[in-house]
Amino acid sequence: MKEKDHKKETAAKQEDNRKEELDAAQKNSRKEESDAAQKDNRKEESYKEDSLALVGLSPKEKLAYYRKNYQQRTASMEKKEKFLYTLQYYKWYFLGALALLVCLCWVGKTVYTATLPVKLRVAILNDTENTKAKDYISKSFREYYHLGKRNRFIVYTDLEVSPVENVNEVGLTMNDYQTIGYYNTTNMIDVIIGNRNALRVYASSDDTTAIDLSMDEELYSQIEEHVVTMTDSKKVKNEGKPYAAAIDISDTEFARGCGLSYEQVYLMIPSSKFQDNERTLNLIKMIFGL
Repeated sequence: MKEKDHKKETAAKQEDNRKEELDAAQKNSRKEESDAAQKDNRKEESYKEDSLALVGLSPKEKLAYYRKNYQQRTASMEKKEKFLYTLQYYKWYFLGALALLVCLCWVGKTVYTATLPVKLRVAILNDTENTKAKDYISKSFREYYHLGKRNRFIVYTDLEVSPVENVNEVGLTMNDYQTIGYYNTTNMIDVIIGNRNALRVYASSDDTTAIDLSMDEELYSQIEEHVVTMTDSKKVKNEGKPYAAAIDISDTEFARGCGLSYEQVYLMIPSSKFQDNERTLNLIKMIFGL
């Protein structure tokens, strides 16, 4: 009997201890909630006091008030606590300064890049998904002519042109064709590179010029075997007689390096580069290693 009574007393004591621990945990939880609520209330009251105190102050006086308020609140804080409070107190200032710095860096980079000289402008047609050509052309051109990086290369890869039946005006899709025409007349393009469709489009367009008329005889003789002749049935070009319309660069390392989506690759010279075409000829020389 004594042993049973002892066990009952022990079990009762353990149950009482558990209740006491549970009550203590609940009291601690309520205390933490109360402390948090009081802290939030103090913050809200502080914000209200700040708002009232700032009424009618000039920007300079407001800045002095914030500085004094900050010093009073952090006077008794330890270093770590003061650091965290400072981050919280001035977070919008920090974020604003960071945003301003990023904006200034972007603007500065844009302005600096725009001042760099352009070494080459190329329009790659009918290959809108190309992401490789721009980097390849600039890198290979710089290496071939031993150039530094203080220059720019512009490569347009978002242009599509193709022959269309029953269209009287040159017979092709007009939006991108007109864009290329604008680039041509404003001297914003040195070379046009495209597939068979592009070659057919420009066979009857005055936006490109004859290859043999755009360079001296010595250079032409070196690339003549790659020249493609076309006949313009509309007689826009050379009165309808065969003429040197483009250069076939399909089997060159350059064409492969550009990662083009088509196998037959043709280089055409814009009509604005009939003369004063050093950049155009430099690319042709690089392609054939001349």
